[in-house]
Amino acid sequence: MATVETGYRGILFDLDGTLLDTLPDLHKSVNAALCKFGMPQFSREDVRRFVGNGIRNLITRVVE
Repeated sequence: MATVETGYRGILFDLDGTLLDTLPDLHKSVNAALCKFGMPQFSREDVRRFVGNGIRNLITRVVE
């Protein structure tokens, strides 16, 4: 079997929402953070609507 030298040391995969369903973990984490600061919590469907374009956007949407 031949190998190809690419110069890369590793490969990263974004599996969230493609191969892994992380919504339950995001829902739990968001609500834990909100609870810590005495803020109202969200349903799983609410969190699903907030997800997209990274964690910073998720948290910004949650606290607006």
